[in-house]
Amino acid sequence: MAYIGNQADTAFTSLIKQDLTGASGTSLTLTHAVANANDIALYINNVRQEPVSAYSTNGTAVSLTGSVVSSDDIYVIYLARAVQTTVPPDGSVSTAKIASSAVDLTSKVTGVLPVANGGTGATSFNSGFTVGSKFTPTGGSTAFQFDVPENIHILKIAVSQLVIGGAGYHTMKLGYNNTFPDGGYGSGLTSANGNTYYGNAGTTTELAVGHGLFYHVNTYTGLIDCYKVDDSSNNWLITSQFNSAGSTHNFNYSTSRVQLGSGNQLNEIQFLSANGNWTTTSAQFRLFSQ
Repeated sequence: MAYIGNQADTAFTSLIKQDLTGASGTSLTLTHAVANANDIALYINNVRQEPVSAYSTNGTAVSLTGSVVSSDDIYVIYLARAVQTTVPPDGSVSTAKIASSAVDLTSKVTGVLPVANGGTGATSFNSGFTVGSKFTPTGGSTAFQFDVPENIHILKIAVSQLVIGGAGYHTMKLGYNNTFPDGGYGSGLTSANGNTYYGNAGTTTELAVGHGLFYHVNTYTGLIDCYKVDDSSNNWLITSQFNSAGSTHNFNYSTSRVQLGSGNQLNEIQFLSANGNWTTTSAQFRLFSQ
């Protein structure tokens, strides 16, 4: 009877032999990686060895339960080989394919998580921010942060046209790898709002954990200076000066310090507002360091 349909192709797959004569000791090295001991037939002096009991495999390494000498006739026949490493296409792994708690956020995720995922709601900017360039952060949030270069001893941040939309203690923190220590700050914020002067406000909760910048609603321009004064403790001294123009003039001066700890390179700065928000759509930040 005639064959109906496409004619089947004829193809052959040949087994591969590897000669290991001359090896000694309790380990052998394969030319091809295998998944387990059953993927090879191992012969020593023409006697086939029992997989798992007589030997085990790990990739290209074979571990023997006994030992061989250089005069032994040793060879393997590959019954199966690892011939391909499969990388899934971009965007092909769905949420359902990832086990719960499989991702370590501490080591695998950078930046600040949104509030919906248990984060603070801060926005991270400019992971590739270069010294001397300008950027304008998104406005309306109670916190935002940006990255700064590592291995520096002096950092200056020039700020212009920073609009404060609500009265409150607006502060900043130095940090590393999305960690912003609370301890070590002792900010003293002196400010003038019109003809009224306000003395040291360092006893407030906000200023006890961060560097105070200003309190009153206005549009500010100023300079923040950060100096690394001790390498062993990573101790930083921070000073800032801001003033504003308009019907009610404001002036703010503050000084504080923080220890990031030995080995923790400064690489991030965070700005916080406890009682108001940053209306920063027209603000510009510029970094200088050395």
